[in-house]
Amino acid sequence: VSDSVVASRQFAQQGLNALERSNLSEAEKYCSQAVRACPSDPNARRSYADVLWAQGRTQEALEQIDTALASGVGGDVETRLRAAEMRLQAGNLDAALVDVEQVIDADPKSAEAWALRGRVMLAKGNAKQSLADMQRSLIYAPRRRDVLRQTAELYQRLGESHKALAALQELGDTYGPGEEPQDIYIAQG
Repeated sequence: VSDSVVASRQFAQQGLNALERSNLSEAEKYCSQAVRACPSDPNARRSYADVLWAQGRTQEALEQIDTALASGVGGDVETRLRAAEMRLQAGNLDAALVDVEQVIDADPKSAEAWALRGRVMLAKGNAKQSLADMQRSLIYAPRRRDVLRQTAELYQRLGESHKALAALQELGDTYGPGEEPQDIYIAQG
């Protein structure tokens, strides 16, 4: 591994640590140094994109992700998944769908990718396909609380209350006794 990549990864990690502390100016400083240290490092660009995103600089964040993807080495699953997530949140549903489907092509058993595709399909107004994608995600990660909750909401939206109840009960089973959030019981009611 070259010295520039090592330096880039160190700066990026410092930037992400600052981001976790909500110190956005320090995070931006370190992540921009990471990109300067090694412009072709997709991790540096992805980290910088996350900082820009947290600052509300959507277009610049997407440009960093696109640069990472275009670099040839940045087409990894994690970068593509992050790109799809950003595009979904930015409202660019068609581009988000293209990205997430590329992830699924590369890793058909990615629970995260199937769940994200389900969220994209729901945003596109296709609740039935969204439900199918969420169910596919649960095949690979059956105890994901966010996906179980979304599945229950989709069943309810589609008028299948008994299946919504079963999904909520399964969600409740992911918690220890007495640790279940009240909103699960409210939704079951």
